[in-house]
Amino acid sequence: MPFCSNCGKEIAENIKFCSNCGTAAHNSDISQTNVAGEENGIGMFFIAIFLGWLGTHRFMTGYYRLGILYLVLCCLSFLSYLNFASTNLPSQFMVLLGHIFYIIMSILILIDAYRIATGKFYNADKSIHYIGKSWLIGFWAFTVFILSMSFIFLILFDYHLSKILDNNSSSSCSEKCKERFEECKYVNNQWYMLSLCRSVYDQCERQCEYNAKKGAKTAIEAEANAKTAEAEAAERKRQIEQWNKAMNKELQKSSWLRPEQQIKQNLLTDSRDSKKYKTVKIGTQTWMADNLNYNAGDSKCYDNKSSNCTQYGRLYNWSTAKKVCPSGWHLPSDNEWQTLVDFAGGISAAGTKLKATSGWDDNGSGTDDYGFSLIPGGYSYSSGNFDNVGKSGSWWSSTEGNANYAWYRSMYSLSNVVQRYNYDKYHLFSVRCVKD
Repeated sequence: MPFCSNCGKEIAENIKFCSNCGTAAHNSDISQTNVAGEENGIGMFFIAIFLGWLGTHRFMTGYYRLGILYLVLCCLSFLSYLNFASTNLPSQFMVLLGHIFYIIMSILILIDAYRIATGKFYNADKSIHYIGKSWLIGFWAFTVFILSMSFIFLILFDYHLSKILDNNSSSSCSEKCKERFEECKYVNNQWYMLSLCRSVYDQCERQCEYNAKKGAKTAIEAEANAKTAEAEAAERKRQIEQWNKAMNKELQKSSWLRPEQQIKQNLLTDSRDSKKYKTVKIGTQTWMADNLNYNAGDSKCYDNKSSNCTQYGRLYNWSTAKKVCPSGWHLPSDNEWQTLVDFAGGISAAGTKLKATSGWDDNGSGTDDYGFSLIPGGYSYSSGNFDNVGKSGSWWSSTEGNANYAWYRSMYSLSNVVQRYNYDKYHLFSVRCVKD
């Protein structure tokens, strides 16, 4: 295509003078410009999709400043997610900042990919035109869908984070993190949600550390505050236990108590191994007042230590638990557990009345109104790992949820609620037997 050698304006082939500046258009004065070469855009499209986060496609096409911008956004997003543990900013702010960088970067890359797919993308000096394909539009739409799902996941992530950090400035911040993690883990049992629960729990712990450091002026003051709080908690626990013991003695002496408040325990001897268990009548039911400790099937002691069996009883999977009770006794059904909970005041109040007066961490012991004496024996995963002894207890029912799950009851040291869950039969929980 001919151009004027003086002013650079395009002129027709047979024109003798430039209409813009009047310069004579001789053959020797006419300059030619190259037409942009065409190149298949498929490769550049996939480079933008998969490596665009690093600005690779921009560097390859000569847009170095844009490439550096993409690379900076990628680094900022990555560092925002990872570095909140060592920063002085709250973790929620850092995660939100990471989300913003991630979304901006994603939008820029999607715009570039769309331009390549529709044939509207050139290199920096316009010498190469990247030709798109119609099917790339479909792949681009699929990528938009995947990124949209990731944005939804981020929203869920923020929701769980804000929920678990609620009231986390209290003295029991770390314990609340653990309790919320247990609730999240039992409710969201899919693998990807369990991973989310663990991520949120880790951030909750870091937020607790941040709040603790923020509240203490110096490291010495923080350590002194922690020791003082620990001493005060221990003293409160001692006073509560003494008060519970004194009140129980006085209540048992009182003749004006209702019949269901009178605690009368008997002893049951298991003929299979001669072990003895306390029993108690609560309402119309007669229950064991100890966790079962009969060595059957693939039952285990917590942490595989026999001393834990002596203190907390053994842990059983559901199939073993169904048939492990001694003759004349059986594993309670879900309805039988509910009868006990209703008699003790319902799910919100029964925990305090059914827990033992000692043995629960974090001042979580109860009043043991009926002599049922529930103790926190923890549990074991099907993988063989153990967790939460002293902090929670779980007891099987004989009621099946489906082919893989069965119902059970749980209690935590930081809550008076009797929780009802439906979970994997291969987990190992404690057993309380009820009389036939």
